[in-house]
Amino acid sequence: MQKTCAIILFILIATTVCSQNPRYLITLQDKNPEDNPYSLEQPEKFLSSKAIERRTKQNISYDSLDLPIAPLYIDSLLTTGVQIQNKSKWLNSIVAEIDSNMMNNLSEISFVKEIKYLAPPKNSTKTTSKKGIQEYKQTKKDWHKKLQQDNINYGSTESQIKLVNGHVLHENGFKGEGKTIAVLDGGFNKVDEMPVFDSLWANEQIHETKNFEDKSSSVFKDHDHGTYVLSILGANLPDELYGSAPKANYLLLRTEVTSSEYLVEEYNWIAAAEFADSAGADIINSSLGYSEFDDSTQNHTYEDLDGETIPISKAAQIAASRGMITVISAGNLGNNKWKYITAPADAYDILSVGASDQFGNYVSFSSKGPSTDGRIKPEVSAQGQAIFYQNTDSMIVNGSGTSFSAPIISGLAACLWQSKEESDYKDIIETIIQSSHQVNNPDTLLGYGIPDFANAAEIEYSSSEEDKITHKELKIYPNPFRDSFNIAIPDMSQQSEEINIKIISVTGRVIYKQTDSTPLKNNTLIIDELKNVSPGVYFIEIKYDKNSVLRKKIIKTQ
Repeated sequence: MQKTCAIILFILIATTVCSQNPRYLITLQDKNPEDNPYSLEQPEKFLSSKAIERRTKQNISYDSLDLPIAPLYIDSLLTTGVQIQNKSKWLNSIVAEIDSNMMNNLSEISFVKEIKYLAPPKNSTKTTSKKGIQEYKQTKKDWHKKLQQDNINYGSTESQIKLVNGHVLHENGFKGEGKTIAVLDGGFNKVDEMPVFDSLWANEQIHETKNFEDKSSSVFKDHDHGTYVLSILGANLPDELYGSAPKANYLLLRTEVTSSEYLVEEYNWIAAAEFADSAGADIINSSLGYSEFDDSTQNHTYEDLDGETIPISKAAQIAASRGMITVISAGNLGNNKWKYITAPADAYDILSVGASDQFGNYVSFSSKGPSTDGRIKPEVSAQGQAIFYQNTDSMIVNGSGTSFSAPIISGLAACLWQSKEESDYKDIIETIIQSSHQVNNPDTLLGYGIPDFANAAEIEYSSSEEDKITHKELKIYPNPFRDSFNIAIPDMSQQSEEINIKIISVTGRVIYKQTDSTPLKNNTLIIDELKNVSPGVYFIEIKYDKNSVLRKKIIKTQ
């Protein structure tokens, strides 16, 4: 008895457990419906009530992909000695650690279809805190409540939110409340410690965490990348940093191994996407992408990027088909020999996101489209150069990458969906695309362009509450423009005072102004002194009749 207790104690306090075996993908023949206790008639046995609600609201039916792998199959595999790392019901497969002695026995099992090498043994498995999420909520519930403010002051993040008119959603009360965003990333180091996330903890917005690479380790002890991404999404530091969806709920899911690159990481991602579905996420944000690996035999080719060939891309499309808006970084290989988007950005029915500068211009590191079958990729873009976020030293810094443009779109997609509660995921994606500035002339750099979330939400946008003229009634054409454009202002017959026009950069700098006291001809003004203005995204502000102020986004092209 004393020896048994000592063994158990050793297991509980061990700090390092070395993994001895390579990891393989075991693909199964079928779902074995005869022996599978799960049924499509009882989805509550394998999906949360929130996941079921999401399906019901969007009229999405259940199918065989939703059924978990038969427990009989899993039990049979465990008897061979394999150690299961992850399971995928969508691809009917299991990732497991397998030694050479087990291989023959596995290959003879009738329900095993294929065994494929994924990665070498893990270097080590750190046993760190496994404190439950409820315990974190309890310890953080009194954190710095002074930070829980509804007043919006974007601080450093102003340009990255205003470039896409995301502030209009926020000002109208749409901050992602009621929506759940699953963040799939490489780790969320110090998210349980940093004041930038106080509001998320105090309001119990972090619902679950899960580590798909190392089940014994907390996600809060791994890499910093997910921490940066979460700060772009959920930050609430008044006057300093304000996220794109500060009121959304979050699932923090670690899938990436930052010290190496093997195909196993794609299957970690697939398992996490399935977890997000089952847990009831509305949106997936993934600032990850795959093309080349440490084992070159696993490399993808550009020809593979057809949305159907690469398993992670198949899974991203399946995730979308379950009713989740799936937002994927396009990749940072625009200057690389590869240059194209990375998987799973090639998937169907998702939003892949490229990067622009603060003026809406393409930046050269952003991976290019199209997909190999000719679809527009990326679908949309947002600021990805000089993005502000908080690092793990609690310092506000800036960095660049499509990793940082994706969470701007993800968070504001949550806000937009909150404003259009009856829409389904396809409606929201299409609305975002249709609001983008080059929707009628897409390219392989910015895709359909920079979204306008005020336009997407059909929100009246003005700097004056007295202004009753809608965003749509103010016509600027052409927009985008090159050197000049026209302004048509309706119902100006009563005009008795001068008209003041300003063109303002996204950083707030006035780059053009004009005062006109001449009566309008056909209610139209011509602005034609813009030849020397740099290409980019700007706002035009028009003041007339004392209290009337109109504001609209305009784009100047090359």
